[in-house]
Amino acid sequence: MDSLPIGKKIKHEMMATATWCTIPGFLCLSKLSSAMWPVGLLLSFLHANLFEFFFHRYYHNPKSWRFQAHAEHHVTQFAPNEAEHVTLFGGSPLGILGLFAANIALWLFTPIWPAVLVGFGIYLMLTEEIHFRAHLGGWIPDSFRKHHLAHHEFPPKNFNVWLPLGDWLFLDRK
Repeated sequence: MDSLPIGKKIKHEMMATATWCTIPGFLCLSKLSSAMWPVGLLLSFLHANLFEFFFHRYYHNPKSWRFQAHAEHHVTQFAPNEAEHVTLFGGSPLGILGLFAANIALWLFTPIWPAVLVGFGIYLMLTEEIHFRAHLGGWIPDSFRKHHLAHHEFPPKNFNVWLPLGDWLFLDRK
């Protein structure tokens, strides 16, 4: 049985949850000045990127609570059921909600929280789409695919999926 339809369903559920999580940010857009939007988006992308780096790196620790599930993602590369193991938390709405809650909590008492919430959602959805395409096909820039698949070939490196800021800052890139 081809798991691609199952994987796409899981990805769409994850994307739908992430979209719903960003709605409060969109509803509060008018509270931000036009100058604060770019600041919030830039800070959210930086925050999301560094969070992705450290969270993914933690997944590779055998003592982490997600080690086994993430190891399965690595083991199923090129396997018939690969599509079922590509999304974050298997697309679990509760996992995605928790991810948003943990990341936006730091920003809730700042005036730029709506932009940060929207930016975090956009970053997460971009990362999941690019990750899915890196593994299962679909157009993405070659550099994104090569960067991520090198992580599978030569761990522990390239923990960021497509925007390697954390990798450049915290790992030796020889």
